[in-house]
Amino acid sequence: MSKDAEVVFEWRAMDELNTYEIHYVFHGAKKVMLHRAKCMTDCDAWVIAAVEVGVPLSALPTVHFRTVIITAAESQGVSKVRWNLCPRTRRFDTP
Repeated sequence: MSKDAEVVFEWRAMDELNTYEIHYVFHGAKKVMLHRAKCMTDCDAWVIAAVEVGVPLSALPTVHFRTVIITAAESQGVSKVRWNLCPRTRRFDTP
């Protein structure tokens, strides 16, 4: 592989989207959703789950401190958020 091909390959690999499963509980009901992103963190998953159930962004803190976001989301009925890379789907830009 040429040096130029290596650079293109590295750039493309970093630009791909992954599919993540976000599992959470909303007012006692278990929910699962799919979300596409380059990467995922616990804070991201909590914010995404809260927004998915209708919590306005203005009700969530703008700082990404896990405990602050969890407290805000739980006050809106979202709890037990976890996430994982979705095993059943491929990356979106692959044939």
